[in-house]
This record gives sequence, structure tokens and C-alpha cells, in this order.
Amino acid sequence: MVAGTSKGATQFHFCLLDFLQVMMMSDPRILAELFTSAHLETLAWYGWSKSLSASVDILERKGSVSARSTIADVLDDAFRMLFREYPIEYVYKACVLKRKLFGTHSPNTTALYMEFPVANARADVLLVNGDAKVFEVKTRFDDTTRLNTQLQEYYRCFRSVTVVVEEDHFERYTRELPDHVGVLALTSRFSLGVRRSPRETSEALDHSQMFALLRQREYHEAISDLGVNLPSIDPAIRYQVALECFSELPVEKAYDLVLKALRTRQRTERLAELCSRLPPSLHASAFSYRLRKRDWENLIGVLSRPPVITHEETENVLSVSEG
Repeated sequence: MVAGTSKGATQFHFCLLDFLQVMMMSDPRILAELFTSAHLETLAWYGWSKSLSASVDILERKGSVSARSTIADVLDDAFRMLFREYPIEYVYKACVLKRKLFGTHSPNTTALYMEFPVANARADVLLVNGDAKVFEVKTRFDDTTRLNTQLQEYYRCFRSVTVVVEEDHFERYTRELPDHVGVLALTSRFSLGVRRSPRETSEALDHSQMFALLRQREYHEAISDLGVNLPSIDPAIRYQVALECFSELPVEKAYDLVLKALRTRQRTERLAELCSRLPPSLHASAFSYRLRKRDWENLIGVLSRPPVITHEETENVLSVSEG
């Protein structure tokens, strides 16, 4: 015993440590780690992780995993628990993906981007078909001080913006946001309830910001269609010439050129096919993370395994991760 401490104090100390350890292992934030890019890469290559093991412990205490559960089952159970108890941004994005791309629309005609750079912001979800729709997620954990600035940035490039919020908070957002901003609520049935439809507006569309969304090949094609031979222009001024030509277009024409480019850039059908091989909880990951094809194949290969490995395999994984 340490000098100057009583037996009772020592026992209290260890009881407190035990209590804190139980609380930590019950923390749903541990489950959130399962759906990060870094964790999925670890899972793909080692078939196990400390986060997976900790999550299994949490889920076992909830009675939601069994001896026959696979890694895919654990991921789906963890996702459901996050949805019920700790709805992080990933959960909202998964719902938008399911209800919009795989519900209202189709991967054959619609592109869907996550964390898409727009001016000085990033759109949580961007849906592009005949038009474009921005979805900005605000969970109960998010700071909303930059929301108005984000909305202003989105309207410089797109005409329709909707904020996706928790059911209990939608009244606040419909009251505080401008009337043309849509509001969707994530419901207890994992659906999106329309609390206010967005109203399209082109007033803030900015040629230079829309042009910045285009890749070199895309603006070359767009400007070539206008009769300008960009390859014949000095490379030092080629971008500026293209921007000037683009800026001379009527704003709606320029907007349509951007929509065409974004709609065809993404191979949405391939991502949808990848989703068909993944458990529902990982569909949003297919659209969120740029894992290599080999990583995805390895991950798909381990999903049907049980979420346990031998002691020797555990030591190997820990030695690699610590090194």
C-alpha cells in the first residue's frame, strides 16, 4: 500500500477505475470508430481490430450479437445502435443515400457525392441529375455557428439546399433559417420527413465559383462546345481564357454545363454495385471513402467471418499496429 493511503481509499480508487472502464466500454463513440476510413482499411487487411473487439463487448451486453454473428452482423448492429443512441453524421448520410439515391432516384440517372468541395465549404451530400441538390447535415453534436456562411457558399454554386436535422430540432431550424432553405428531419423509422421543401433560387449563382467545380477535362469540353479551341491557346493563360468564356454565358447556361459535368463524372453504377456486396451499414462508406479496389475486395472477404481471432493472431495485429 502506498504510504499515507488507507485500505478504504485504495479500494475506492480501484472501484472508480472499474466503473470508468465499464463506462468507456459502453460508450457508443467506440461504435462510431467502426465506420471510419482508417478502421475499414485495418479491418480489410487484418480481419480484426481493437475497435471491433470493443464494439463486440458493447453489443454483447446489449444482447444484439450471438455466437453465430459475423463481422457484417456486428457492423449492422453497431449502426443500428448508433442510430438509436448516438446518431452521428455518418448515420444521416446513410439515410440520405438510402432514401434519395436508392429510393426517390436511381444510380443509373443520378450522381451522389459526399463531402463535395463547394467554394469555401464542403457539402455533406450532393445529388445531381436533372438538377442539383445540396444536403447539409446538422446533428445534435454539431456547432451551427458557421451554418449561415456554409449556406451562402452553397448558393454560389447550386440552387437548392436542404438542411437535415434531428426530429426534435426541426422547429428551431425552420424558424431560424431563410424560407428558401429546405428542412428534412431524420425520423425514428430511419426516413427523412419533409418539414419544409427547398425553394430554388439562382440569385447568388457565381460564374467563377461554378467554374471552379470543373476539372480541366470538363471545362475544356464545355468551352470547346462553345467554339473555342483551348489547346491552341498559350497554357499560361488557358485557364483564364476558359474562365472568361464561361463567365460570358448566361448564368443558367453555365449552371447547366456544370450539372452535365458532375452528372457524368461519377461512375455511380459501379458504386451501387459495390454497395450490393456490402452490408447496409457500409453503403455510405462506398460513397464516402476512396479505398483502393484491393482494399474493398479484402474487406468483402472478411465480412462473413466471425468477429473473433486467436490469441496468436491478436498479438500479430497488435504488434503491426503498434510498430
